[in-house]
Amino acid sequence: ARAMAERTGSPLAEGAPRSPASSRQQAGFASLFRREHLWAVVLFAAVCLLVQVNVAVLQVWLPELMTRAGFSTQGSLSFLIALNGGAVVGALLVSRIADRIGAKLVVAGQLLLGAGALWLVTFPFPIAVLLVLVAFVGLGAGGVVNLLYGFMANYFHTHVRGAGLAWGTSWGRLGNIVGPLALGVLVGTVLALNAIFYTLAAIALIAMILTLLVPRTPPLELESVPVQPTVVAADPARP
Repeated sequence: ARAMAERTGSPLAEGAPRSPASSRQQAGFASLFRREHLWAVVLFAAVCLLVQVNVAVLQVWLPELMTRAGFSTQGSLSFLIALNGGAVVGALLVSRIADRIGAKLVVAGQLLLGAGALWLVTFPFPIAVLLVLVAFVGLGAGGVVNLLYGFMANYFHTHVRGAGLAWGTSWGRLGNIVGPLALGVLVGTVLALNAIFYTLAAIALIAMILTLLVPRTPPLELESVPVQPTVVAADPARP
């Protein structure tokens, strides 16, 4: 195509993103907060914050909450193992589904499943059933993090991908800090144990709704690069 364009003098449409050196397109945060990305940037920040709040709260407070529910210390720690096991195994399984139908629907489905499991944990099921439910909670909490970041990486174009991931993970880190502190305040109040699980389920549902509201990836603008024809001098030695 380039050789043909050189012969005819026609402009060559480049399929790669325009670089700052050759066009007005900016990279990094300067382009991340432009109008076409702004709504998605706000939504991703909120989803990362809410997801990591649940992850941090469950990692720090789940054994204590289950102890208050009447389980022994050893039994409470087994719930933490089930939580992390569900996150690891579940993430590996749902990643195959995400490759087929897209990460957006899978992330939303994980959050919905986690919210439902958090609600069901409040019922007096046998411990074996509760362990399975907590594993599903892990799928909708820690298991959703890596897939969420993969969703963000595929959503943003190359020139803003690093900035987009940095933006989302920064809000996630904020959730890691705020979540356990906020729940510590709630645990110190007269808030019922079931209400804490309902609160975490509501956070997961809000994150699911915000995930579904993420718009489609904006189209990448391409530019036509004019190519000047190359004049090749004739070889006098050739007939």
